[in-house]
Amino acid sequence: MEQRIQKRCEVADEYKWNTADVFATDEDWAREFDALGEELTKPAAFRGRLGEVEELLECLRLCDDLDRRAGLLWLYALLKSSEDTANSTYAAMESRFEGLQARLGAAQSFIVPEILGLDEESLRRRLEEHEGAKLYAFYLDNIWRLKAHVLSPEIEEVLALAQEVTDAPDTIFSMIDNADMKFGTVAGEGGEIELTHGRYKGLMESQNRAIRIETFTKYYAAYVRQKNTLAANLNAWVKRNIFYANMRKYGSALESSLSGFNIPVQVYTNLVDTVRKHNGLMHRYLDIRRRFLGLEELHFYDIYTPIVKEADTKISWQDAKDVLLRALAPLGADYVDVVRRAMNEGWIDVYENEGKAGGAYCAGMYGAHPYVLMNFDGTIGDVLTLAHEVGHMMHSHYSNTAQPHIYSNYTIFVAEVASTVNETLLLNYMMNTTDDRKMLAYLVNESLEGIRGTIFRQTMLAEFEKRIHDEVAAGSPLTHESLCETYAALNRDYYGGGVVHDSEIAYEWSRIPHMYMGFYVYQYATGMSAALALSRGILAGDAGKVQAYLEFLAAGSSDYSINLLKAAGVDMSSPRPIEAAMKVFEELLDRMETYSDV
Repeated sequence: MEQRIQKRCEVADEYKWNTADVFATDEDWAREFDALGEELTKPAAFRGRLGEVEELLECLRLCDDLDRRAGLLWLYALLKSSEDTANSTYAAMESRFEGLQARLGAAQSFIVPEILGLDEESLRRRLEEHEGAKLYAFYLDNIWRLKAHVLSPEIEEVLALAQEVTDAPDTIFSMIDNADMKFGTVAGEGGEIELTHGRYKGLMESQNRAIRIETFTKYYAAYVRQKNTLAANLNAWVKRNIFYANMRKYGSALESSLSGFNIPVQVYTNLVDTVRKHNGLMHRYLDIRRRFLGLEELHFYDIYTPIVKEADTKISWQDAKDVLLRALAPLGADYVDVVRRAMNEGWIDVYENEGKAGGAYCAGMYGAHPYVLMNFDGTIGDVLTLAHEVGHMMHSHYSNTAQPHIYSNYTIFVAEVASTVNETLLLNYMMNTTDDRKMLAYLVNESLEGIRGTIFRQTMLAEFEKRIHDEVAAGSPLTHESLCETYAALNRDYYGGGVVHDSEIAYEWSRIPHMYMGFYVYQYATGMSAALALSRGILAGDAGKVQAYLEFLAAGSSDYSINLLKAAGVDMSSPRPIEAAMKVFEELLDRMETYSDV
């Protein structure tokens, strides 16, 4: 019998997030939407007056408040749309917000160019003499740092208004992927099962190879059917990134993306170069996986299945919560208490329902507690995902609590650090609380999989993203043939000859939403490298390092990300954290070899 996905109304309230903590009703959201829209004319009153310190500070305070209110509108629209992506009411709500966001950006677009047109030395001196200006010192320093890339007020306004249109490829991909894409059913152990995003990974972890093959084939077939549309859409997105980079006089879209957070391009290229040097470790891992599975040939549909067949990896939601709370104990009672409250007070949406957005995410905005979306299906992987998203949640909680709104939103560069620290603590706890060799082998393999998927694979995706931008910048359009050719070549480099390069895997680019996030994926790899380094100090019981880590979580964006990590004890401008992560991977491979008898 086919296992039907629940409708939203069939899911018990205890497993749903409580959106009323942001707005009590859709009508309240609409009233605030209209009220904020009416106030978008207010910043214009300060045009031409920012040379006066009091006027400048009043304008910055006004815009800070407008941004804060807009953030809550965005959060509510995102949460409601995620509950059912096919619900046209909430799709329209998101679309309305995108229009408001474009208007808000346009309303504020004169501020930075006008500040940069003033005498910097004189304005700095007068601001230093004003007590109320201290809050905006780092904000203004960052503006002056980017002076060469800020355009005239008129052009900045046009670019801000164009954002809604130029972001369209991201919206289009989301609708295709979440609302329109259908994968059919798979012959599961208990009958026909509807194949969905939420179920894909669980089915790919099946010990039944026939299920894995059918899942892999049908899942990718859906994307292959859309190959021309998805290629054209990705091509449009890459052109968008290059357009903005050229307009702002950057040397490349990559440089443009990294400059906002003051990340040197060398951090990106250094990651690719360092990981590539260690691809032999990936090839060794794949050989171990093939041998443990007893296969003559390893295929990409064999990559995710646990290589310890007897390990019982199913876990209930209650047990998942309990084990995570115990695993996070090294971070202190306050940290654990907040996580416990989040689990019981509607911060987390637990189970998959019909139309619900796939995967998992955390969304946090100043003025509301963070929210976590899950599609929990009872695997250890799901528990690791919970730990991951709770890491994001706590990063947002600490930042929002400790920082003023203007510095509360931590940067993307450090976004994956807290999530990966949590995963590392969970795996360590589970390995230390069992003497079952089969379970230990399973957990060691999970640790290997974490590094494989987060450092090796995300670095490969980062290299792919850079290559396709370079190709378009050089005048070559992206087609599904060229995208597949580039992706397949990288797969061969990173995975080597230890796996059969099934034709479907060349289309993997077409299903990755992060391709529409502007050079995001490399930060998974740098984030894990930093997290592994931070975790060592936490697990060693070093109170000073725990405190430094918690201060990092609370720092938000009050300094540049590179500096925040240095203060916590990790220098990402050096290859050492990446080299150290490769050493951890090698040690795990050695340990895995000792479990060959299980």
